[in-house]
Amino acid sequence: TVKYLGELLTGFGLLFFALQTMSGQFQYINTETGCFTSMFSAINFGPLLFLLGVFVTALFQSSSATTGVVIAMVNAGAIPFEGALYVIIGATIGTIATTFLASLGGNADGKRAAWTCLLLRLITALVCIVVMMCAIDPITSFFLNVFQNNYGLASAMFLVFYNIITVPVLILVVKPSTKLVSHLVRDKEKDKMEKAIMYIDDKLINTSSVAVLQAKKEIIHMLDLAKDNFERCFDRVKNQNRELDAFIEDTESQIDYLNNRITKFLIAISPNAQRGEAKSIGAYFHVINDIERIGDHAYNFFDISKRMELDGLHFTDVAVAELDQMNDVTLKMFEMARAIFDSQVKDHLDELHSLEEITDRMKNDLYSNHYERITQNLCSESLTPFFSDLISEFERVADHLTNVGYSVLNPTGDDDFAEI
Repeated sequence: TVKYLGELLTGFGLLFFALQTMSGQFQYINTETGCFTSMFSAINFGPLLFLLGVFVTALFQSSSATTGVVIAMVNAGAIPFEGALYVIIGATIGTIATTFLASLGGNADGKRAAWTCLLLRLITALVCIVVMMCAIDPITSFFLNVFQNNYGLASAMFLVFYNIITVPVLILVVKPSTKLVSHLVRDKEKDKMEKAIMYIDDKLINTSSVAVLQAKKEIIHMLDLAKDNFERCFDRVKNQNRELDAFIEDTESQIDYLNNRITKFLIAISPNAQRGEAKSIGAYFHVINDIERIGDHAYNFFDISKRMELDGLHFTDVAVAELDQMNDVTLKMFEMARAIFDSQVKDHLDELHSLEEITDRMKNDLYSNHYERITQNLCSESLTPFFSDLISEFERVADHLTNVGYSVLNPTGDDDFAEI
């Protein structure tokens, strides 16, 4: 700690030593030749000095460095105080060069952040320049009087006041600016899909212990997406409400993308994995496949609903009540499988297996009930393929959820194999 504190203080010391050295050399050169005074007198026009500040800071890639040089120059008399203020404002724009360099090759959000930063700073800078050109004398007199003609201190405090005063302007324009930039910088399809990724990062590939943990979190996130879409699609079957159709399709695409993305990530970290981690990775491959299949079965609900809608068909209230019962059991399995996979605790596996057996029995019972209603003319025979498909999808989802839970015992998640 003492070493790091010493390095910190050394850095500050060198910074101020450099500013003092520059100030002395600027003063000497300017006294001997008058070149700096002549140069800034020749371009003694606010907007040009502003552009000079932008250009120099873009080269330095540091507004602090530019401001430090300007303070040294104004202390040495190499640049007039009012000219220094314009250069300092330009420095606040030039520093965006580093932001743009960082956004190169990035996704749409990174580029939006860079453009929004430029737009906001440009708006505030232009407003300030207009105000200064109209009232430069009162502004310079105020700062010099307050700070007792200490040109360097007055220049530094001008920047502080500028940043504070421009905050209200930023608050007013930040929302329209972000809307404008979001409209101009469009998402690529890959960027849209990358937003589904929450935890894994290729930078973690060489750190297998962390990478495996992050992969597990991403798989749980994928399971949550599948569950949410399962609920939406079942609601679509019951109510045939089209409002969430686009959202359902987008979520299904995200689940498919996560399947591919996590698979590639697991393959990449496998060579560096320890023995225990390799076992987990082997199980994860099967789990993400099960979750992807759950997403497909949920999407089949969506297809069934659309086909029923085209045929003008609706389930009876009795049929919906039976489907609700099967749905309730399946949602309990979602929660249980997630908890088991997350905690890697085997305590509730028997209960999960029992729920899966319940769905098997319900599948047969619901088939029988449906045909009984048909024989009593309580239900349309044209609903048979849709009803049978739905309860089959429920049963298959339950099988995959059982695999997710039993993955804590063996990689394939087969509960029969686990019991052996």
